[in-house]
Amino acid sequence: MSPPGRSAQMHVDATVTLRARSIGREGDRGSRAPSDEPQR
Repeated sequence: MSPPGRSAQMHVDATVTLRARSIGREGDRGSRAPSDEPQR
């Protein structure tokens, strides 16, 4: 059996990854729009 510490860490990493993906998609849309306007 694997130590409980590893399973807990893996669960945390998975949660952080999912959050990073959802936030990254929204963040790209929000950050790209304002950054493109000044360049144009």
